[in-house]
Amino acid sequence: MSPRTARALLRIERACAVAPPLAEAWHAGRISWCQAQALVALVLAPGSEPFHSFWIERAAHVTLRRLEDDVDRALARGVFDPSRLPDVPDLADLANLELPEGVQIGAGPMGREETHTWVANVPADVARLFRACLHTVQRHLNASPGVALEAMFLHCIRHVAAATRPPPARRAARVRARRLALHGAGRA
Repeated sequence: MSPRTARALLRIERACAVAPPLAEAWHAGRISWCQAQALVALVLAPGSEPFHSFWIERAAHVTLRRLEDDVDRALARGVFDPSRLPDVPDLADLANLELPEGVQIGAGPMGREETHTWVANVPADVARLFRACLHTVQRHLNASPGVALEAMFLHCIRHVAAATRPPPARRAARVRARRLALHGAGRA
């Protein structure tokens, strides 16, 4: 077993200790490994306790992608109430849906502001950590994901710039004087 898989399973088991509905569904095999992974951050979030059973049930009725999106949305807003989530359409209704000629399913409305997508090939646990950090910043700033991401990048740039800044001139002069005293005395 790889260390990453072991960490992921340990994370699920720790979440199961906090959320009995997750433990029951996970151990009974009603939710998959991927679904359990998607739910871990949510069940560990403070304030989500009354809604754990609902989220376990929702995991069985939506795709993994939809579940991850719903969990991300709930974490970003800090609102875990299921009544705030969009309804899951019935598959029979979608099969009978008649669309006008030329309409694309899933296309965004015209005139929206330009969006960009970036992809990083990182381990799943790193991606989840980054997404959790982004949602935390987004929630604290009460801002869009783009603004939160920009704030995170600016914070990193400031701290890296401060760490790589050359020492003040006085300190550099003292260091040079010490080096000269240590190395210069030995050469004479």
